[in-house]
Amino acid sequence: MPGFPQILDSILGVLASAPEGPWIDASADLGGTASWIERTMRRQVELFDSSPPRLRSARRLFPHLAVACAHASRLPVRNGGVSVVIVGNLVSLFDEVDPMLHEAHRILSDGGLVAVTDLWAVDAATRRVGPRTFHSLEGFRERAERHSLDVVHVAVADLSTGWWSSAAAQVDEEIRLRFGHRPGFPDWARDQDRLAGALDEDLLVAAGLVLVRRDDSQPAGDRRVSNPHR
Repeated sequence: MPGFPQILDSILGVLASAPEGPWIDASADLGGTASWIERTMRRQVELFDSSPPRLRSARRLFPHLAVACAHASRLPVRNGGVSVVIVGNLVSLFDEVDPMLHEAHRILSDGGLVAVTDLWAVDAATRRVGPRTFHSLEGFRERAERHSLDVVHVAVADLSTGWWSSAAAQVDEEIRLRFGHRPGFPDWARDQDRLAGALDEDLLVAAGLVLVRRDDSQPAGDRRVSNPHR
């Protein structure tokens, strides 16, 4: 995701204040984020993903990680069983975010944190780009508050700086070289072109949020939000 290292560095500083308890990544993908967190923060992260092929790849790439198959809105975790939930580049795959937010609230302990990273619509309107739905930050915050999850930190990436865009371009080129002959490649390429066009037109912004599980006796928005980072 564009700007991801900047965002991850910012939100990990907030996650360090999470209460004691297990951490999970509900958007495991290939396991890179969880592996990086384990190396830098010395925190074990259990991975969940709904795609068996992605999980097989994650096991091959990072055999030390604990990996299981589950959807982000139906996690095999007891009520109040974790202190941190990581949701990376996943919100834009959902037309409706309420099931995922409800599940996050269910499995978090009191004061537990949710780290959400993705691309978002720059205005208040939800925006469709290919198969993805890009929600507004304001709309997502309102939805989260309905599930007793309050925003306490916002990090916005400056896509004009840093090395990530160059690295992402190299990865895309490698994918084209290795998998350009595969049946699903044209669909992937079209989606990448649509996404690049939306970013070039400044229709999307890369951002990360940290949400805290609110005591249900507290009013919504009763937590202080840290200043956005650019």
